[in-house]
Amino acid sequence: MIITNDFVMINFPKTGSSFAREVIKKVYGQKSSLVHKALFSVGLRNSGYIELMLPNIHNATHKFRGKHAKGQHGLLSQIPEKYKGKPVVSIVRNPFSRYVSGYQFKWWEKYPPESEEVIAKKYPHFPDLSFQEFYDMMHDFGRKNRLKGVKPKIDLGIYTIQFIQFFFDNPTEILNKIDDDYIEQELFREDMGNIEFIRQENLNEDLKEFLLGVGANTDELRFLDTMERVNVTKKTQQETSGSVFIEPETRDKILSRDKLIFKLFPEYVSYLETHP
Repeated sequence: MIITNDFVMINFPKTGSSFAREVIKKVYGQKSSLVHKALFSVGLRNSGYIELMLPNIHNATHKFRGKHAKGQHGLLSQIPEKYKGKPVVSIVRNPFSRYVSGYQFKWWEKYPPESEEVIAKKYPHFPDLSFQEFYDMMHDFGRKNRLKGVKPKIDLGIYTIQFIQFFFDNPTEILNKIDDDYIEQELFREDMGNIEFIRQENLNEDLKEFLLGVGANTDELRFLDTMERVNVTKKTQQETSGSVFIEPETRDKILSRDKLIFKLFPEYVSYLETHP
């Protein structure tokens, strides 16, 4: 989580947040001294940024010596009280390409969502998994790690579960009550935080527009025109095609399980039509 004098940035995983963090650091003073940041954090300086590393409280696998490991992916509910009045911005990504990116990133090979014995029993050829197998594995085991005993009334995708945990003040309450009517009637809009979402698919341009809107000037942002993405998964041109990985059955599962995301961002429904 990054906090500036103008806004709070929530780093939603696998959306380009590493790139956005680097941009914000450049604009708000990457070389700021520790004293500068300390003064800003207590309200004695009017510019700059601080980066908070917060406990990963919604993932049972991210623990060290029994404690939740800290990381850059803080939640809306973890924003310190003194900063809660600031505008909040984050990045959203098409569910199809986000799942494919998670598959290609291969984090799950080193850190599978279940014990080696359990994974090997269901997937004897692990880690040589197809995208469909990866998706099913994360749905069966990754969801359990995030839900930690909570049992939603409907079958939710792991993207939707993460989204609720990141952008709702009372995610456990929401996950306990969410059902089809809650989504169809868009009742989630009443419970969700007031967040401005930048689209990962148009990241450079949307991020520039946002920063201009909070007071940055054009010269400060000129570097964005040529800045390369960071922490990007290497893939071939063939691998960028959604249809290479997403079979119709899996596509339908994603559309159904992550329908809250598609309600919020309906332009993503047609992704596979434009990525043959």
